[in-house]
Amino acid sequence: MFRRFTAILLLFSVLVMNLNSLWFYAGFRLNQDYIAAKLCANKSRPMLHCNGRCFLSKQLKKANSEEKSNENRTAKEIIFEAYYHGVNQFTVHIKLLAIFTSLVSFALLLRPLGAIFRPPAASSVHRYMLS
Repeated sequence: MFRRFTAILLLFSVLVMNLNSLWFYAGFRLNQDYIAAKLCANKSRPMLHCNGRCFLSKQLKKANSEEKSNENRTAKEIIFEAYYHGVNQFTVHIKLLAIFTSLVSFALLLRPLGAIFRPPAASSVHRYMLS
């Protein structure tokens, strides 16, 4: 259940990230009259028939440039984190391995393995069932 929920959540987040420009288009279409009247750079020149498309193109360019800068920054951070965590985990594993091997070797000196592990005694019932 948890894995299914996590998979659906990750799929939804990837779809939302890829549909970023769709949100700009939808917002533009819903508010096109207001954008054309108030925010358009060409509102003083109605013969161009811009209807706010200049504002939309500016917003899309700005979003694309922000997305590219975030991708570059994120890649650098991921590489640093992978290197940093990799070095720390490696040293911790070496220390744990050294402690574990010393404990195991000490435990082997105290009692031999033959005193603990012995094959089970076979009963007569099992011998007749096998033949």
